Amino acid sequence: MNSDMTKYCYQHFENAYNIGWNVNFDSTVESKETFDSIFIEKLTLYCENPLNSDLNGVCRETEIDGKKYVKGFGEIRIIDLKKKIRYAAPNVIIDDILNGKYIPPIEFVDAVLTGPTFDSEEYQEFYLNYSEKNFWGENEENLKKIVLSGFVLLLADMVANLILTLDRQFVSALFDINTYSIYSFAYSMLRIVILAISAIATVLYPTLKRMSVEQMKKSYNYSLAIVGMISFGSLMLYYPLCVIVKSFLIEYIDSLVIFRILFPSITINAIISMIMISHYKALGKEKEYFYISVVILIISAIFNMGAYFVSKSPLGFSVASMLVMVLWYIVSNRKLEKTYNINTKINYIYLIVNIVIFYSISTFINNYYIGFVVNSVVFCIITYIIYTKETKEIICQLSKSINNRIKK
Repeated sequence: MNSDMTKYCYQHFENAYNIGWNVNFDSTVESKETFDSIFIEKLTLYCENPLNSDLNGVCRETEIDGKKYVKGFGEIRIIDLKKKIRYAAPNVIIDDILNGKYIPPIEFVDAVLTGPTFDSEEYQEFYLNYSEKNFWGENEENLKKIVLSGFVLLLADMVANLILTLDRQFVSALFDINTYSIYSFAYSMLRIVILAISAIATVLYPTLKRMSVEQMKKSYNYSLAIVGMISFGSLMLYYPLCVIVKSFLIEYIDSLVIFRILFPSITINAIISMIMISHYKALGKEKEYFYISVVILIISAIFNMGAYFVSKSPLGFSVASMLVMVLWYIVSNRKLEKTYNINTKINYIYLIVNIVIFYSISTFINNYYIGFVVNSVVFCIITYIIYTKETKEIICQLSKSINNRIKK
């Protein structure tokens, strides 16, 4: 059976997290956990009234406060109001807890204590909808909200993709095929770096969905710091990529000028897509994410048209694209700052300093090998000064990982 906090899929796929399907404590050892009597009382009531009562479990007779209950042929669902998620558990979970065979995670305990009781109107509505209408346990109104939310996210993602490709569309429409191929090649190299660091987003969003708003607030600055360090560290790839182009792809040498201007945009793109958008989704602020994306798209179109009339060159579009990315970062971050009531000035400083350093070194040092060494050293120094705590944590974790491998 699936372990705790994995998605439920025993009898069907469902938007709920597994709890208590595997025992996790030795019943021969005295449990150090003492559970609140209210927790036991509320959980017992859930277990007396299971869902999916045809579950082919192992029948057990449990006695609680002089009353006998038969369990093992059903499941229960606990609604977590804070995180807006549900937990799925076998109705023998109360037996395992009382016998010291299972200690539930704190999230589940909190959900039982703070969530609606079984006999509440809110839970009864969920209970009836679950058993009579569908496996997802949502009423029609909530289903409409889910569909609408998904549609808004789809539109917002489409708009975001347009923002990232709009300058190329202008170049394609206003310049010849050779110019467009050079411009597109620069973006192709950017894409390689973005794909290398984008895997973080696939892990971050599901993690955020399991957090409370307070936990998300605490993690936001730290996430910006870690992803910022990874993203700006990836700027060092500019130098070996330039060496490769000059050595093996001579016909695309002209793209290196555009590539240099656009390259810092991958860091901003990574932070927006991996951190900020994930937080907007987890907070249920899909509409705000959509509105911001639409505004940035309009500004991007204005900037790109202005770039054409001013420069009549693809370089103008790359500068405009970079400015739009910075503006997108500021607007998106500012909304989250207000939501969490936090200050992220240190992250702005880190962003600006690293971009200025990259442009300065790549402009004035023509030797890519020396540029790589100088930029790497300066990057490490700046990172340590601004993110001292985070840097020490990373070094400590790496040291532990290396030591563990050596011992094995």
